[in-house]
Amino acid sequence: MIRTLSTLAFVACIPVFATGCEKSPEAARTEAIQAQQSADETAAKAAREAAEKSAKAQNEANGKINEANKAATDDIQKAQAKASEKIADSMDVVAKKRIEFRKDAEAKLNDLTKKTNELSSKIASTTKVSKADAQAALKRVQAKGDEVRTDLAKVDTATVGEFEGAKALVEQKLTELKQAVEDLDKRT
Repeated sequence: MIRTLSTLAFVACIPVFATGCEKSPEAARTEAIQAQQSADETAAKAAREAAEKSAKAQNEANGKINEANKAATDDIQKAQAKASEKIADSMDVVAKKRIEFRKDAEAKLNDLTKKTNELSSKIASTTKVSKADAQAALKRVQAKGDEVRTDLAKVDTATVGEFEGAKALVEQKLTELKQAVEDLDKRT
């Protein structure tokens, strides 16, 4: 019987012990709300920190991009300045060559014109060939002289790329004029 009473007393106390460990629904609710608020605050704090880190990283990246763009712009400007300088130097060299060539070609042309004028006065007294033949040769010389003058004028307006071709054409025409003058000299 004592045993039965002890067992009974023990069984009767279990609900009391069980209810004593439980919190009231109000306390559990308050505790859950506080836990949720704490979790929300922690999440918000983590989101703020992440946003700050992201903004800082973006600002650093933008700074580096700006520095790289500035350096690239500086390099481009320096390269353009060098290219402009080289173009100006090249144009100066071509201008000098053009002036020197023109001076040389005009000197040759003047010498050949002087020689032609001397030969022209000899035509009247020539006995080597007919006067008609000598007159025809003189006209060919004069026509060649006019061609040289026309082509020499083109040298002044030739672009940098066209200069060498214009120069070669004048040199060729001067050679032809010289040969024509020599031919005229043989006829007079």
